[in-house]
Formats: sequence, C-alpha cells, structure tokens
Amino acid sequence: MSCFDIVDKYAQEFAAALKSRDAQSIKIEEYPWKNQLWSSSRYRRAHVEEFSTPAIKVLHVTVFPHLSDPSPIFGFDIVTGVNKPAGCYFDLSPSLHSWKWRHILEPMNLELPKGKTIPDWGTCFSDEFIAVAPKDEKQLEDLLISGLYLLRVYLQRLSIMRENKKEIAKCQRYYCEQQRSNQKTRQILERMIGAERTEKFMTEILFPDPPEAVFGSP
Repeated sequence: MSCFDIVDKYAQEFAAALKSRDAQSIKIEEYPWKNQLWSSSRYRRAHVEEFSTPAIKVLHVTVFPHLSDPSPIFGFDIVTGVNKPAGCYFDLSPSLHSWKWRHILEPMNLELPKGKTIPDWGTCFSDEFIAVAPKDEKQLEDLLISGLYLLRVYLQRLSIMRENKKEIAKCQRYYCEQQRSNQKTRQILERMIGAERTEKFMTEILFPDPPEAVFGSP
C-alpha cells in the first residue's frame, strides 16, 4: 500500500468522526481538490482537506470550537510523497484555554520520529505541538492512527460554556492569521489556482476569521 493509499484511507476515518451525530455540511465553491466542511452542536467549524498532485498528497484537518467554548483548536496535517512521507504536524492550539494533551496519546504507545523545525509563524501552537518526519509507511500510519484517536477524545471534551465570546474569537482569529502567513502553503496553492483564488481559499475556506459581528458583542 502506497503512502497515498494510507492517507486516503484515514482521510475517510477523520471525516467519519466529524460527520457523526448532528453535523451539517457547509457548501463551498468547488476547487480542484477535495474539501469537506461541517458545523455541529459540538463545534463551530470543521474542515477535512485532501490536496493532491501526482507528486504529493496533503491531509489537513481543523476543528474550531464554538465561540462560547474556550477549548483549544484541533489541527492535524500529513504531507507525503507517493512512497516517502515528508512530515506530520498536530496540536491542540491554545484558545482562551490551553490543554496539556500529549498524555492523551499514551495508550497509543507512539514513538515519535525525528523532529522538524517549527516555522517562525508558528507562535499560535502550544508547547506540546508535534512536528515530525515519519521515515516510512508504518510511522506514517501510526501518526494517522494517533491523530484520529486524539480527534475523537477532543470531540468528546468540547462543551458549550458561557465564556467571553469576543476573547475566544480573538484567540481563534490570531490562530487563523498566523496560519495564513504560511508562505509555503500559499506558494503551492498559487501554482495550482493562481494568487487571487489562493487568497480566497485561504481566507474563506482554509483559515477564515470568526464572524465579524462577534467582535461587537460583550
């Protein structure tokens, strides 16, 4: 089984975890690769992106809590070639609250591969952010299994609370601003769809700011 096949398999599992219960699909403009978005009573917005070219495949998953929920933001990314993985990145990035979360993975007995450098724009990540380079298909699959396990636990812990929506929205907006400054992602997308559509995709689909109206709320 190629790395592409492994990622395709687990992309379906991530989507299934997010679509359970009362999730409602969010309709978006079509792009040359697969994007699925949902909202539900558990989260404000979730996105599974499956980006691929003949040379690389990217699985990108984010979950943004409701703006009354101070829980962190879930993020998971896998980048791989057909037969050689390139990188895996995941985190529960701080919002109004932050979680110590690596202990959640202890039942998985995950052996982390060699670490990768955290980018300069990565100030939105927690101090437990994982950035590693899997060396083979087994490590790639182990990381996908662990990311899926973390997602399922995370979803169970989300809750609707009466926290300050404006402060939570500021935290989520900062996360999106930092992610949109990732020039490597922007350059890859621009080569495929051009600068104008890339800007639209990054600001409206990939990392959209919370609704502007909330910033005028108490």
